Amino acid sequence: MDPNNNTAEQKTPKPNLFNVLFRSTTFYALLILVAANTVISVVRPFDKVDPEALPSAKSWVYWATQEFLQKKEHPQVVLTGSSLMMNPTWLQEAAHLNKDVDIVANHRSTYLESVIKKALPGFNAQCYNFGLPGSMMSDDYMVVRALLKDERKPGIVVIGLGPRDLMDCRFNCAASSKHFQYLERYSDTHDIVDLTMPQFWQRINFVVKEFDYFVGKKWNMQVAAGETARQFFQPVIGAITRQGPLEFSNEANYRLEIAKGVWIAKPSVASYFFLDNTSEWKRRHRRTNDFLFNNQKQFLELALQTCRKEGIEPLLVNMPMLEVSKNTMHPDIYPRHLQLLKEMSEKYHCVMVDTNKLATFVTEDFTDTCHMDASGGKKLLDIIGNAIASNAQLASRISGPSTTKVAGRDGTM
Repeated sequence: MDPNNNTAEQKTPKPNLFNVLFRSTTFYALLILVAANTVISVVRPFDKVDPEALPSAKSWVYWATQEFLQKKEHPQVVLTGSSLMMNPTWLQEAAHLNKDVDIVANHRSTYLESVIKKALPGFNAQCYNFGLPGSMMSDDYMVVRALLKDERKPGIVVIGLGPRDLMDCRFNCAASSKHFQYLERYSDTHDIVDLTMPQFWQRINFVVKEFDYFVGKKWNMQVAAGETARQFFQPVIGAITRQGPLEFSNEANYRLEIAKGVWIAKPSVASYFFLDNTSEWKRRHRRTNDFLFNNQKQFLELALQTCRKEGIEPLLVNMPMLEVSKNTMHPDIYPRHLQLLKEMSEKYHCVMVDTNKLATFVTEDFTDTCHMDASGGKKLLDIIGNAIASNAQLASRISGPSTTKVAGRDGTM
């Protein structure tokens, strides 16, 4: 064979992986991204961004939080819970004031204030309705943890719980709640990741955010960049970002969910009717869901521990329930629920009231299987107000120099 024959087949050398990588601009770009992500993950320069500056949909928890934070006089009694607490308190407020009440804009309960003042002369403080639709105990805990502290710390936190607030067959995990996600901006929750996302598949998005700082802090970086730009260009074009917590641009990031003037309670009780939502109630309580119940039980304990640490007196309230509602859920759910509240009351030395024993609730007190109307709200708030005023342990947390104490007993009521 002719050694100079160039037509002979020659073997092409295999490309070297390292040579390919070192010649790739993509590789260097990725390397820079990883390095930058590592540095800022350690330094964490965007953790100090004002949570009020972060984008947010105007949801239920947004409105409740904003009104609470902007109050000049912080409430001494804060009601927490789901719509089981929110609705009747709100509807009774309209009946008490004899005028329309917008729950989006007015979370104060002057009726509860009047009940306490009547039984505890000299009481002159505000009561706040922090009930949130669909709230679980984990959401209530976040309200206590993130907001009820420092100068906004109340004397009493009322934790109103029905069986569904601790166990809902249609609920995923604490971290999936929109209320929880919003309140996270006010408190770092890394210490409770195992509780907020107890299953490994629930943590996939969390792990991505933890690994990629740019993803986890994208809104913080946007706000920080906007603030820098605002300060730089202010002499020329003025502020280009919002100046206050309630001023939002029309960008897609700010999706309007709840608007003022939409959810109005009328003073006339006759305007409300009973809606049979038994089918939905059954779906939520078709099984005991022990895993979720035990998970939410831990959030209840955390809330009570936080209250004790902060010097807040908790009041546990077993929310009113019709017999037909008890009979349509799994038979083990309600006894377990009631037993838990009693156990927590004893363990943390806090008062627990069972509303179903202290008043007679009838169908006319409800708007559906579980939510009460104004008349049910009156009975509920009468129980809460009188429990606070008649118990020395509770009354001492809201009593001032001009308050006459008439309380004496402690424990379960």
